[in-house]
Amino acid sequence: MTLRSISILLSVLLLCSCGENKKQAKGPIVMGDSSTIVTETDEKYLGDYVDDIELKVFPKDTFSTSDTDSSSAPVAAPENQPVASTTVAPASAATDAKSGLKIPFKEVTVFIPGIETRTFREQDYATASGASFQLTQGELSGKKLELSGANITKVYQRFLVHVVAKNELGTLPVDALNDLSEWAPVSGKGNTYTISGLSRAHGKNLSAAQLRNAVTRAARSKRLSRQMIQKWERSLRKTRSVTQPPFKNVLRSVMWKIEGKDANGRPFQKQVRIDLPA
Repeated sequence: MTLRSISILLSVLLLCSCGENKKQAKGPIVMGDSSTIVTETDEKYLGDYVDDIELKVFPKDTFSTSDTDSSSAPVAAPENQPVASTTVAPASAATDAKSGLKIPFKEVTVFIPGIETRTFREQDYATASGASFQLTQGELSGKKLELSGANITKVYQRFLVHVVAKNELGTLPVDALNDLSEWAPVSGKGNTYTISGLSRAHGKNLSAAQLRNAVTRAARSKRLSRQMIQKWERSLRKTRSVTQPPFKNVLRSVMWKIEGKDANGRPFQKQVRIDLPA
């Protein structure tokens, strides 16, 4: 066989092979052609991998189609349904018929009617030798000290007065002029003693120079300027007493000392202090 014959034979074989491949190719998938649809029959590939979604159905009366906000409208209680109410507890039987400050010491009970007070710490009246309070309502002058449960022999009173200088320059506390009075006996009848003498004049008798020096020291302690200190000093040119302007006396505390014998005849002494608000 010649070389030419071999070349022709190979060309014929190649053309036959291409025609076979063209016959086997099916072409693109045609919509509706059942021969191109693949149907899976193996059950292991047919299972669900996520849970079914269930839509929540809301009750019909959950939403209102009204344009009015009903949140502020009063809701009537159902029929035969009890309505909540506030009950005020009755007053204790131990409450005094009269309002006021009651101090139940072991040896004696002290009562001052017609005032209201507060305290800033717990006080054990059964063991304490005294008690202190701050006045919040009412006046002390003219009130009574009502003492019970003991035989009272003496009652004394003293008070603390603070002094301030006050004018167009401002207000300047002058601590050097503060006055703590001596103990003075309080008159009474039976076990009732009247609170009086709280409006008396200031007790210190000082010269004009002493008053001016006290104001100068107070101004310096406040770190006022030299010019302002001189103005305060000039404001005292006509002042001869601590009861004259620009001085003002402010009652800050009243104290009582109570002496007597308890129910068993043993002597005791108690002190009570009431501070007035600044």
